[in-house]
Amino acid sequence: WPYAYSVDWILEAGQFRILEYSCRYNLLQVLWGALFSLVGGGTFVGPRLSTVVVSVFGLVAFYDLLRRRLGEPTLAWWTTALLAFDPLYFRLSLSFMTDVPLVALVALAFWFFDRGVTAGRVSLLVVSLTIAVAGYLVRELAIVTPFAMLASLVLSRQSRFPAGILALLAIAAVAATALQWWWIQNLGATWGLQERTRGLRYLLEVPLSQYVAALLA
Repeated sequence: WPYAYSVDWILEAGQFRILEYSCRYNLLQVLWGALFSLVGGGTFVGPRLSTVVVSVFGLVAFYDLLRRRLGEPTLAWWTTALLAFDPLYFRLSLSFMTDVPLVALVALAFWFFDRGVTAGRVSLLVVSLTIAVAGYLVRELAIVTPFAMLASLVLSRQSRFPAGILALLAIAAVAATALQWWWIQNLGATWGLQERTRGLRYLLEVPLSQYVAALLA
């Protein structure tokens, strides 16, 4: 419901606001949910339906990406079904949380990326990185998507335009950084975001060797 609060503010006052304890500047998700709320009315039906729709798009992209890469439609179909009906994913698909929209946008970004690299079309790569940056407007974790794309190119060595790829990746990183700066400057850092940021210091209090030892234990 904290994100539904932002949807209500968009619809009633035309302003983007988030609750103080929220740590998500999910403007794109709020706008998407507001669009469906215009049809569903002032209830949770519209926002939840918006998640279902974006989930379907993401699953279709996920299936086609697997089908193209694996060359086995049956395996791709079953893998997609495992994702769609995973208890956690399925439950979140019926909510207005950021998890499923993030997964769906990442799947769509990689689908366009794969087609762009295969066909050698920069336009598809631009669409791919645009979706990746859009994913940042849902959940900040989407910023790793361009770097994952770069890693896949380095490992596959199939890129026909490495200079263009690097330029687009740099633009995506700068755009995401600029968005984060704009959020904080114009909306202010919420209490939730401040707490999350302060919590990062605890990562440095434990030596890396202890992390590794705990993981291997």
